[in-house]
Amino acid sequence: MKPEDLQSLSLAGVSEAIGGRKLSPVEVIEACLTRIESLNPALRSYITVLSERAMAQARQAEEDVLRGRACARRVGRASWHPGCPRKTRP
Repeated sequence: MKPEDLQSLSLAGVSEAIGGRKLSPVEVIEACLTRIESLNPALRSYITVLSERAMAQARQAEEDVLRGRACARRVGRASWHPGCPRKTRP
């Protein structure tokens, strides 16, 4: 799957692709960070981007997926996969 293809997937679709090993958490985060880097100067949507932390969590999630560990978590009412980016409000 190409990084450009991620834009058309829902979060559930990304999580499913990660679970099916069609996509890695590291690929997802790299694509998201690249997109943030290219668009944020104009949109100014993010004040702080924690790239190193995001990549560390993606590497851990990828290791979990490769070892067959379930790593989806509940966040509020939705299931969230650690390899999937999320934006939080203050």
